[in-house]
Amino acid sequence: MAQQSSPDDIITIQNVDIGCTDIITDVVPTNRKELDTEGKPYTVYEDVTYEMDHSEGFTVRYGGKRFTLKPGEVRRFPRYIAEHIAKALTAHLLFKKEQETKINGLSKDKNEHKKLLQKIFLDVEHIYKEDPLEPGDKAVAEVEALNRPGALDRPVNVGKVDPLGFGTSDTPVKSLDDVLADVPDEVTSEAPEAPIDSEPEKKEAKTAKDFSLKELIETAYNLGIEITPEDKKDKEALYNKIKNF
Repeated sequence: MAQQSSPDDIITIQNVDIGCTDIITDVVPTNRKELDTEGKPYTVYEDVTYEMDHSEGFTVRYGGKRFTLKPGEVRRFPRYIAEHIAKALTAHLLFKKEQETKINGLSKDKNEHKKLLQKIFLDVEHIYKEDPLEPGDKAVAEVEALNRPGALDRPVNVGKVDPLGFGTSDTPVKSLDDVLADVPDEVTSEAPEAPIDSEPEKKEAKTAKDFSLKELIETAYNLGIEITPEDKKDKEALYNKIKNF
């Protein structure tokens, strides 16, 4: 099973462009700050031209920096640089081969690309930056880092965080009486007491019918369950919401 690649992998590559005498012109746009006669700064934009002699080495730019491999030279690079160099080098070699052989489309042939890459890439050293900490230890380390000395020496937006959906300090909090204000009373009949000498009846599991709507609302309120206008109309739905909480 092939190992998973990572941008941190170290790739060993070789410049197989040997004996090439091409000279490539690379134009790099640059800018610099200067001062005018009144001492005010202004920006000067200009293109800088570099000549890259392939007999001396194959050069690419990455992030504004230049990386060069001499003909036949073997060097190690991070994967992202190695792949950038290999892509440019392969394109150059296949374009040159297409010009020499007069075979149209050779520079876009995937098989030809693969053959060249197999010659350019020599070795890979897989680098895995696995977290050595267990989840609990990682949590402790993160909390300690977040609360290091001075971390809280800034204004804290108190009451503006609503991580659990209960509302911020700007959200009005209703009392239980407020919640029950528009809920009508229910008339319920209590079951007669069983005779003393009768056998105890087997208790059945309670259902929504065994509670008044106000009882269910009070239970939901105390549990911190959000009570919607629909809940005040559907006792069965509210009962199930509490049961599944």
